[in-house]
Amino acid sequence: MCEFVDHLEMSKCLEKYKNSDHLLCNVPLHHLMTYLFTDNRISIGHKHGIHILKRMAKCEIIKLFKIHDDIYKHEFVTVFHPYKQISSYERYLKYCETQKTQVNNISDSKQPESLEVDCT
Repeated sequence: MCEFVDHLEMSKCLEKYKNSDHLLCNVPLHHLMTYLFTDNRISIGHKHGIHILKRMAKCEIIKLFKIHDDIYKHEFVTVFHPYKQISSYERYLKYCETQKTQVNNISDSKQPESLEVDCT
């Protein structure tokens, strides 16, 4: 299983990810749009000169990219990274660590106020 990382021109992509474990793919954009979040769709649209509104329906966006894919040949590739699923136990350990850090931060910030005693 992989997760989406980026969508770049081929030359920039080869430069940026040449010695990494990233996977470079030429995925038709209208297929890719189904699996991306809105911000990623908009970003990729801008790179290809396609104006996408935030409230545009997914099916409308897919149609725009289908038309774009049919008309233009582009030199862009999509970058994926192998996705490592975290086990429940690993997630629990990470949660405990964040809770411990938060408790330490709170106790450090709340130092006891000095008590003043008037002996007169």
